[in-house]
Amino acid sequence: MRVRVTRNFQVVIPSEVRSKAGIREGDIVDVWYDAAEGVVKLRRVDQLDEIEEALKRLPKIERPGWRRLKEELYEMFD
Repeated sequence: MRVRVTRNFQVVIPSEVRSKAGIREGDIVDVWYDAAEGVVKLRRVDQLDEIEEALKRLPKIERPGWRRLKEELYEMFD
């Protein structure tokens, strides 16, 4: 499939491709240039992967602190 690049360098992902890739409105995608193949690629970012990466960047906390954090998380989603 071919699509046109707009003046703002935007492209529309054809519906057939969006369906197969599981891409929906509001999703975040990674975009990169694959020099070996000479193509631009994109991949839908799994939101759970994003959350996991964010949690990995948090500082390590002691067990007593973990219990309080767990309680606060439960309160947030109650």
